[in-house]
Amino acid sequence: MKLQSQSGEKPLWSQLYDVLESRILNGVYKEGEVLPSEMSLMEEFGVSRVTVRQAMDKLIHSKLISRKRGKGTIVLKKKVQWKLCFNLLLMVLKKK
Repeated sequence: MKLQSQSGEKPLWSQLYDVLESRILNGVYKEGEVLPSEMSLMEEFGVSRVTVRQAMDKLIHSKLISRKRGKGTIVLKKKVQWKLCFNLLLMVLKKK
């Protein structure tokens, strides 16, 4: 899956964040599961390591994943994710 890099599109890291967030929230990547490596994500999405790291940093900040040296990047428990879903729903409702 290639991301859109045309003028006016969201930054690549933000597009990647959206895809990974969706995969986590929809159970493609399950709680406690190790995410694909940076290299795998670079190849799948056709982006640089910097782009992957920016998206991952945002996922960490959103408390969806955690990096563990020697273990990889792990999906956090769903209780944290439900809080994020609630906050996202509130943001959507406020925009309407």
